[in-house]
Amino acid sequence: MWKIGNDNYLYYGAATSADFQKLLPQKFALLPISPPSRGDWPQLVPQNAISAASAFTPYQEDQDLTLLREIMERYIQLYTAAGDTVALSFLPDPAILPLIERLECRFFCADPDSKRCDAAITVWTTLKGTAEKIKIRQIGKKHLSSPALAW
Repeated sequence: MWKIGNDNYLYYGAATSADFQKLLPQKFALLPISPPSRGDWPQLVPQNAISAASAFTPYQEDQDLTLLREIMERYIQLYTAAGDTVALSFLPDPAILPLIERLECRFFCADPDSKRCDAAITVWTTLKGTAEKIKIRQIGKKHLSSPALAW
């Protein structure tokens, strides 16, 4: 688990894991879902997500992600307000995390791929500065206003 910036979190693991679920607030404004394979497609959208956006396309290392960033920016502008929380399930582009913060939202992101998580930390520290590896119990109970709902 990484704390990046002031109040953002990157979890190396599945969004469906109990550890990640415990971190999520009772409600969050937007859930972008971008699974890398059909087998990773969620069966349900969690009830604590006010809005969800999903896309499936196989990740390719040489893919131009400019359009994906533009789409994500539009989703955030449309479905969130300043201070809202975005919970990401999979991270197709590490540049999305600084984008979310620039749009004045905070985020909780889960991705089971260590390369994508490492790339996200590299992008974040290059553009924004602070990233700290933490244990989940260090986060405390401030996000546990009610039990998270299963995905």
